[in-house]
Order: sequence, then C-alpha cells, then structure tokens
Amino acid sequence: MLKVGMRGILCYETTDRGGMKKRDLGLEENERFVTENANNPHFHGTIGGHASFTLCNDSLRKLGELASMYDCGMHIHVAEDTADVLDAEENYNTDIINRLEDLGALRRKSIFAHGVHLNQKTICQNRKSGAWMVHNPRSRHDNMPWVMRH
Repeated sequence: MLKVGMRGILCYETTDRGGMKKRDLGLEENERFVTENANNPHFHGTIGGHASFTLCNDSLRKLGELASMYDCGMHIHVAEDTADVLDAEENYNTDIINRLEDLGALRRKSIFAHGVHLNQKTICQNRKSGAWMVHNPRSRHDNMPWVMRH
C-alpha cells in the first residue's frame, strides 16, 4: 500500500450495543489508534462512533472529548435511517445535529456518513460547522441481497 501511495483516515466504530465495558474498549481503541498514528504520513485516525441512536449522551460526549483532545474529527453515521432522527427527538428532545453539536461531535474535520433524513436546517447547520457530509442516498444494506428484509 505504501508503494502506491495509498492514504486513509480510519477509525474504530464505538457503540453502546455491547454494554459499557465494550464501549470503553472502543474508546480506548480510538485513542490508541489516533495517538499511534499522529505522525503517520499515510494513515490518520479519527474518532469513530456508530450511529447516534446506538450511543447515549455520555458515550457521544466521551467521543467528542477525544476528538477535541486530539484535534481530529469524528466519523459517525448520521440520519441514515429515520430511527436516528426520531431517537434524537423522542429521547433527547432535540434534532440530531443539535445533539451532536451539544456533545462535541459536530466539529471541523468530522465526517458524517449518509445524511439521508436531514432537513434543510440541519444540513445548513452541518455545513457551517465545517464537518464533512458524505451523502450516501442508499444504505449499504440496500445492495446486499443476503440481508433479511421485513
């Protein structure tokens, strides 16, 4: 890979789905990778989270703190499904982008994947932050025939 000049921004996907012990291991792995690759000319780390609906406020805050501490962005799936938007509204009484901003994830250098269910206001708010939106109009599962559909 180095001979052809391949470069990458990589992260470990942290989530609460396996409990707080596994979440903490994910936080540690993100920090390890970011610090160990700080001077790597080909690969840099960013702080990774799954989708916000799989992360409580404490977990998102810890991810945001790591991103701030190491002056890097966060990579997280945002509004890939309406469940992500509804979770922010129903469980946190805010929209998804405000929740990410309040917890330190909406920042310059962040990479938000999907954005399918964002509205114009949240898209503009994201743009003003300097975060990247990598728009994927279809979920990665749409092209996987082996994924069970309901």
